[in-house]
Amino acid sequence: SDLSRRGFHISDWRKTASPFSIEQPTPPNKVAWKYGLQVEECVNVTVPSWILDHDIQQGQSLSSQVEFCLYSHYRPIMNMEAHRMIAAKSDIMLINYGLHYRTGMEDEVEFKSTIEALLLEFKTNITGCTLIYRETSAQHFDTHDSEYQFSSSKCVPHKNNTVPEHGWHWRRNILQEAAVSQNFSVVDPYGKVYHYNTDQVSQQTMEDKVILLPFHNFSSKLSDLHGNAQDCTHFCYTPHMWYPLWRHFRIAMDHIIFNG
Repeated sequence: SDLSRRGFHISDWRKTASPFSIEQPTPPNKVAWKYGLQVEECVNVTVPSWILDHDIQQGQSLSSQVEFCLYSHYRPIMNMEAHRMIAAKSDIMLINYGLHYRTGMEDEVEFKSTIEALLLEFKTNITGCTLIYRETSAQHFDTHDSEYQFSSSKCVPHKNNTVPEHGWHWRRNILQEAAVSQNFSVVDPYGKVYHYNTDQVSQQTMEDKVILLPFHNFSSKLSDLHGNAQDCTHFCYTPHMWYPLWRHFRIAMDHIIFNG
C-alpha cells in the first residue's frame, strides 16, 4: 500500500462479528439486513519517525500510533447508540451512507431523519470527536437520473455530467437541510461554510460543524470504471480515484490539528 511505501508499519486487520453488546432492533416493516452496524474491522498504523520529527519542528507532539476501524453500514438505527459508542472511543468519525436511500418521499424523509438524529447525538452526547461526512459516490445506471431503479444492461455516462455547474446532489441537499435544522454548519475541508445548494463558501460558521468531503461530482465522470455492465454502483480499484478524497481528508485533518 501507499502507506507502507512511505514507511508506515501496518498491522493485520482484526475483524469482530458483533462489536456492540447493545440490541439494535430493526424498524417495523423494514428489511433487517439493511439496518445497524454488523461488523468491526480495525488496523493499527505506526507513524514513521520522519513524520514525527517534522511534527515536532512544527510545534506539534502527536501520537505515533493510530487505529483505524471500519464498520459495515447501510442504514443506521435511529437511536444512534452504536454511533455514540464509536465516537466515545474515537477522535474522528468519517461516515458515509445514503446510497441505499432512493429518491422518493419515504426514503428521503427517513434519510433526513437519520442525519438529524446523528447531528443531535453529536450536539448533546458526544464530545472530543469530529464528525466528517463523505459524500456518496455517483451511480451510472441507464435511468433518468443515473441512479439504481432496476438492473441495466450497461453503465452510461452520468445524465447530469454534461450540464455545467449542475449543482448539488439531492442527498447533499438533505445533509444541508438536516444541518440547518440542528443549527450545524456544513463546512469544507478548509473549515469554510458551504452555502445551501451551491459550492460557494464563506468564513462564518455555527458553533457545531460537520465537515463535508465532496465526491459525487468527481465520481460522476467515472462511468468507465465499473467492472460489470450490470453493476453501475461499485468501482474498480485505482488509487487515482481515491486520491481526491485522501487529499480532502488530509486538508481537513491539518485544519483540525492546527486550527482546532
